[in-house]
Amino acid sequence: MTYLNQQLYKSMSNALPDKTHLFNNMADTTSDILQVLGAKYKGNVVYVDYWAPWCVPCMQEMRQSALLKNNFNNKPVIFLYLAIHCDQDSWEKTIKREQIKGEHYLVSDKEFDLLNKRINIIGIPRYMLIDKSGTITQTNAPRPSDLENISTAISQLLNQ
Repeated sequence: MTYLNQQLYKSMSNALPDKTHLFNNMADTTSDILQVLGAKYKGNVVYVDYWAPWCVPCMQEMRQSALLKNNFNNKPVIFLYLAIHCDQDSWEKTIKREQIKGEHYLVSDKEFDLLNKRINIIGIPRYMLIDKSGTITQTNAPRPSDLENISTAISQLLNQ
């Protein structure tokens, strides 16, 4: 089966793409989800993507994200997708249909309120970078479509 046929088969069969993990209820409602996630991925650079299945610009950037991931294949970079303002069914169906590879977390409304107080998410898509020690280095990082700038920023964090 060719690569394109495999991708079509996976999307039609409602299978998750390879190297995809779904998480929910990772943090309780009093925890700072960013600290929980920073600790989980310590030793890796984390590129955080705040998105929602209903967000057209988010979905356009997802297509560009695949190119960015290719630049960092087999490097300690985690692509973490935090879905906000959506239900679990649409979240999972979109990940399967679009074959979005990476770490996925469905943010509850309470978790979003805590996140929003900390980093003021006024719109999506929104991107963030976390260094290998778990420290947020950019709360408004370049989009995947700004491939040169985001690749440079990630490379700099990898070299620290």
